[in-house]
Amino acid sequence: MAASTVDLFLTDPAVKNEWQTFLTSLGITNFSAKEVQQIDFTIGIYEGDRLVATGSAAGNVLKYIGVCNQDVTNGARFNQIVSELTTRLFRRGIFHLMVFTKLKYSQSFQHVGFTELTHSAVAALLETGSPTVQDYLQSVPRRR
Repeated sequence: MAASTVDLFLTDPAVKNEWQTFLTSLGITNFSAKEVQQIDFTIGIYEGDRLVATGSAAGNVLKYIGVCNQDVTNGARFNQIVSELTTRLFRRGIFHLMVFTKLKYSQSFQHVGFTELTHSAVAALLETGSPTVQDYLQSVPRRR
């Protein structure tokens, strides 16, 4: 069965419930109004009628990325969801993207072109696109 990527409209209570249930099953549980209200758009990948991957964007930040790797090559759905989010943001003129994720997922984002800026024992901050944080730092005048 072919996978299909669709927009998920979280203003629909049934869609939001399915999205939250899926993410909760993957260990993502922060659905505070403050976090969810920032979302500009959310997409999902369905295999038949089963949600198997999702991701959202809030400004230039990727959020709520969750993937079920059952019955597929590990990383395939992750690559697909991040690629679709990136493409949609580029179409909106947003070329510098950020993600804050659990440290164990940093490598996955690095495999799709993100650069880790910093990390702690539990989390990592990554970016991709232009201008980078390094570009900004180089543009800041230095005191002599």
